[in-house]
Amino acid sequence: MPKKYMVISDLHVGDKGPLEDFVYEEAFMDFLDYLAGTGGPPQKNQQIELVVNGDFIEFLQVPPLGGRDLSSGVSKIKTVLTRHKKVFQKLGAFLAAGNQIRIIPGNHDLELNFPRVQGLIADAVAGTDRSLKERLLFHPTFFYLLPEVYIEHGHQYDSRNRVDLDHLIQDAVTQSLNLPWGSRFVIEIFNEIEARYGFIDNVKPLLAGALIVLILDKDLFLERVPRFLGLEVENLLGMLKRILWPEVRSLDARPERLKQFHGDPESRKFIEDLAYLSGEELLQLGASQEKRLLGEKLWDRAKLKILRQTLSLIQSTDQLWEQSNSDPNIGKAKEIMATRRVKWVVFGHTHGAKKVNVGDGTYLNTGTWTDLLQLPSSGEEQTLKAWLRQLEERTSYLNVSKLSFVQIEYENSVPKGELMIWKDGKAEVDPGQ
Repeated sequence: MPKKYMVISDLHVGDKGPLEDFVYEEAFMDFLDYLAGTGGPPQKNQQIELVVNGDFIEFLQVPPLGGRDLSSGVSKIKTVLTRHKKVFQKLGAFLAAGNQIRIIPGNHDLELNFPRVQGLIADAVAGTDRSLKERLLFHPTFFYLLPEVYIEHGHQYDSRNRVDLDHLIQDAVTQSLNLPWGSRFVIEIFNEIEARYGFIDNVKPLLAGALIVLILDKDLFLERVPRFLGLEVENLLGMLKRILWPEVRSLDARPERLKQFHGDPESRKFIEDLAYLSGEELLQLGASQEKRLLGEKLWDRAKLKILRQTLSLIQSTDQLWEQSNSDPNIGKAKEIMATRRVKWVVFGHTHGAKKVNVGDGTYLNTGTWTDLLQLPSSGEEQTLKAWLRQLEERTSYLNVSKLSFVQIEYENSVPKGELMIWKDGKAEVDPGQ
């Protein structure tokens, strides 16, 4: 058993195309050199296990876009392995230094469950060296249990991205994956929108990204979102009215299609969240032609209100590292500590790196090695308007990044965890802890 575990997640390695989010390739390779001992510490002859805790490969944004079967997965991973050849060679060098790699699937890389995809990655990392391949482990379950430590990507506690583990394969013939709601939203909406608004994939959570699209380009929103939900625009607005206005909600006369729509709980929840966050101003989207001018004026005023609500969903740079107890994953971590009898719980998925004490245990989130959108410096009206203009012009918006990971080290069989950052060629404990 290694004495030291480095847990990293949410790299989202793609094809170096327009949807690529893995922009810190060189930094990651330097990090691997560091871990292997060829670029400085850690201690020599101390075996390290690198745990890649979900969303390693960005299968959702590599052509063929929308492909979810085995054939598509093989095609996608071949592209990724070719475009990022040096990264996988560095992983091989890390193994050759006597270390171990364990890969856990996330919601963006469910294709890692295919043995053929695993084999192609193993060949790219280890070549024909069987001893190296034996230390490249594709974890068979969605969680990894160590003495007093529980590691999991975390998407199973996000209803929009929860995977049906009992029905992972949708079609046994084509080996087609049963993708969660959030993955389908990315494929059918964000992949198209990102070509126009490149920052959209740097906004978390998904609902906040959708609301920013609504604020910036309501016509684009109305073109894409209702279609994804299986609704006409008028049907969507009708549902919003029923949610927002009790007198409409109580009416029995409803279009048959809306009755049927109740069978999709995640889409229904998305619409409810959209209504509550946006308020009645959202109904101005349905202004008739003769009321268009009035509707536009009302919409201009409504945008700032919706934006303020949206910003409350997004974590700023400071909040990413804030030891806040408002994170719902903290409650889930507490449950896991009790049921699994562990002291340390490590998640990824949210892209929000943090370390929080939970009773006599600790919750850690590994964060991400992708960019996040820089938020406005204040909630003042002029500041918000200037920030929106930057996004609309698509030229001067800013991204922020924290290249974070979690270190678990055992001493006398007792684990200790730290939230770490990779900065200026060295690893250091997050100074905010």
